Amino acid sequence: MLNMKESFPTLRIMETLVKFGSRTM
Repeated sequence: MLNMKESFPTLRIMETLVKFGSRTM
């Protein structure tokens, strides 16, 4: 697996996008 530091922000961004999309719907 790549550095965890690179996966950490990516996961947080994905979660934020999903939460934002769900809230808009």
